[in-house]
Amino acid sequence: MISSILNKRYWLAPIKKLFVDLYFFLPTRLLASQIRRYPLAILLWLFLFGIVGQYFLVSLGGPYLFLDPEYQGKVNFLSTFWVGIFLGAFTVSYHLTNYILDGSKFYFLATQRKPFLTFCLNNSLLPGIFWIYYMYQLFNFQYKQSDIHYLSPYFTVLGLFLGGILWILFVAGYFQLTNQNAEKILGKRLIEDLSDPLGVARRPFLYKKPSDFYVRTFLSIRLKKVQVTPIYEDDKKKFLKVLSQNHNNALIFEILVFLLLSLLAFFAEKPSVQIPAAASYLMLFSFLMMFYGAVLFWFRKMGIIVLLLILLFVFWFRDISGWKPTSYAFGLKLPENQKVIYDYRFIHSQSDSLKLQQSFEEHKQRFFAWKNKLKNEKPNLVIVCTSGGGTRSALWTVSCLQYLDSITHNQFSNHIYLITGASGGMIGASYYREMLFYNYSLAQKLHPIHKINISKDILNRISFSMATQLLTLPLYVQIKNQTYRKERGYHFEHQLVYNTDFWKNKTIGDYYQAEKSGQIPMLIFTPTIVNDGRKLLISPMNNAIFCQRFPFNSLYYNEIPFIEWKQLFQNYEPDSLLMTTAIRMNATFPYVLPNVELPTQPALEIMDAGLTDNFGTITATTFILRFLQYFRNEFNQIILLQIRDTKQEEKIENIEKKTLLSDLLAVLSDSYNSIANNGDYMNDLLLESVRYLLKEQLQVFELQYIPTNEYHSASLSFHLTEQEKNDILKAIQAPENQKVFQKIDKIFQK
Repeated sequence: MISSILNKRYWLAPIKKLFVDLYFFLPTRLLASQIRRYPLAILLWLFLFGIVGQYFLVSLGGPYLFLDPEYQGKVNFLSTFWVGIFLGAFTVSYHLTNYILDGSKFYFLATQRKPFLTFCLNNSLLPGIFWIYYMYQLFNFQYKQSDIHYLSPYFTVLGLFLGGILWILFVAGYFQLTNQNAEKILGKRLIEDLSDPLGVARRPFLYKKPSDFYVRTFLSIRLKKVQVTPIYEDDKKKFLKVLSQNHNNALIFEILVFLLLSLLAFFAEKPSVQIPAAASYLMLFSFLMMFYGAVLFWFRKMGIIVLLLILLFVFWFRDISGWKPTSYAFGLKLPENQKVIYDYRFIHSQSDSLKLQQSFEEHKQRFFAWKNKLKNEKPNLVIVCTSGGGTRSALWTVSCLQYLDSITHNQFSNHIYLITGASGGMIGASYYREMLFYNYSLAQKLHPIHKINISKDILNRISFSMATQLLTLPLYVQIKNQTYRKERGYHFEHQLVYNTDFWKNKTIGDYYQAEKSGQIPMLIFTPTIVNDGRKLLISPMNNAIFCQRFPFNSLYYNEIPFIEWKQLFQNYEPDSLLMTTAIRMNATFPYVLPNVELPTQPALEIMDAGLTDNFGTITATTFILRFLQYFRNEFNQIILLQIRDTKQEEKIENIEKKTLLSDLLAVLSDSYNSIANNGDYMNDLLLESVRYLLKEQLQVFELQYIPTNEYHSASLSFHLTEQEKNDILKAIQAPENQKVFQKIDKIFQK
């Protein structure tokens, strides 16, 4: 007995049988075949696993689009219901793609009452694991959120589940009505013949040498493990007829889904159609899956090569045909096909002595008008520099300015002379200045609604536009009697106006008189010109003084780092540029928003201001240097306030490179961190130079968003979770920031 137990064959036999049964089980065979044959389809699932598991794009807020989806400003049953619908659509597109590609290889499916649904059930190993994992992660994330009803996590998971079920039932209903099984097509007698013992003499088609399609068992729609019924070689064509009919229905269904979802693009401006960003990306993934399957279906082994050729052709055609969706500066009035010449002759012409003198005189008038408003012989002057950082920075900037006005009793905003910076920070600063433009009282400025407005989601609409733009014909809109294509930039601006109820049809020129008279702070946008790295100065004021060129000697002149918007388009009503477009050009986050292309020769591409100066320090210090004598003689103290969405002294990371993959990724991450830190160092050198000239007259302060958990900062995105918003607001009370607030308050009490 003991010897038999110790016999390896005795105890290995059941394990071997289990392994063999599992190996030739249809669900595992399908997954193994897809990993080997269709890796791109599997990669989409792996990407979703990584996002939901918070392994990818965490700092950019990618996981929160799925774990905290927002619909019409709320995260609830309905928001996850939408995500569930489109996750169901992606799951079905995965099943359809694999059924069209490989369904005909499994002839025994034709003997089932519902061939396609049987295939889907057996093809659900990977999708099923993901659905369970996603619901688990969603519940955990929602459960950890503060200030929510204890039933909320259950409702969000229920919404996701019911959304998926609804789509799957819709698909099941379609195929129930359209698909036919072998009994309907071939007749009942043929099905009975399959179990005829006399048929054993015929060679079974399925039981050839093992391959990717060799299967012994599968799951029936009743969830029972069923032995494969042999299909004989001479019955092959008959059963292919059944599967062919099912395939045709699957192709028709894919076309119908494509048309149905494409129609949504025509209603993109309706809030009810602006589905959560996660749902938009799942919609895009569904189309990619179906397109990938279609190419492989028609070209089989050559599918991957054909797919690459199609992509190369699309890129080539996009470049030569003008089909590329260009993002324009809305409101700029330039005759069609007319270009402004951009060359060194123009760049140097900005430094013309007459232009410099006119700019100097205009700013001089503003200095005295601003001083007269304050009724103070030598007032304090404030320059606000605010950093980029998406909605995180926008909310932080508004919160800081509100708090400063509350403790100084409105004195702080009354003394702001200049505001500059990058990306999200300038969105928040522009919002706050708009309240000054409309003469809001202190109580109105401090109302909590402003924090809610500036932190509303913008990404849903951008994502929806991104997903549908690839599927529909271009849609156009009239702005200031000019025709523009509705692309992501347009939808960003439209959503920004909708969220804030500010800037509707406003141009930068609408603020000229208010700025010149000193009623409101001067706002300077400085997006980056990708072509040469210069900064594009956008303001209604005459800022030629920034473009001054100095001769160091007879052989060397400094390069002009600024290009003034008003000079570049001086003959084409530059002040007609929409305010929201100026904000967008200054906040063109890569991949999320398209670069604006200006009508120049060569065409200039405009990108986020943070690419060259994430805090606006270069602009601020240049302004001080140009008017150094006025700052020395006409003002008491110059307060330069940096509002930044990150800590200046971040924890020094220990760079560990243990694997080849980590080495490759470190090249990118380490380089990015070094560039970001270098920007801080260069800004401090500039401030040090100005401090040397102004001595104690210059006071520099910084307000930092310091997360409650140093390992989990609010994401750099146009979408924030409620927990992230609360974390940003709590940073006001950080001891480091409170010291700054107290110091500034003392300055204005003198």
